[in-house]
Amino acid sequence: MNFSKTLSFLKKNIGRVDVAILTGSGLSDIHNLVENKKSFSYSKIFKSISSKVPGHENILYYGTIFKHRVVVFSGRFHIYEGFSTEEVVLPVRLAAALDSKTFI
Repeated sequence: MNFSKTLSFLKKNIGRVDVAILTGSGLSDIHNLVENKKSFSYSKIFKSISSKVPGHENILYYGTIFKHRVVVFSGRFHIYEGFSTEEVVLPVRLAAALDSKTFI
C-alpha cells in the first residue's frame, strides 16, 4: 500500500474534511447520519488490505453531517489480523493529511 498514492486519490475525490470517524462493528451504522453520502470500497482505496472481522464493512463514506465535511472509515485494521502498525494507523494518518481537526 502506497500512502502518497492513497492520499492523492482521496484528495482528488474527497478533498478536505472537518471530521474523521473510524468505526468497527459497534458503530458501523453511523454512516447513516451522513448526508450527500458517497462511498468507495477499501479495495479501491487501499488495494490489498481489508479487515476480515465481521461487522467491518471495508467502505469509506464521505459527505456532511450538520454541514461539517466528514469521512467515515467503516472498518478497522487490527494487529491480531496480521496488519502492521503502519496499516493499523493508516486512517489516522490519512485523516490528518486531509486536514481533519477531529478524529473519532
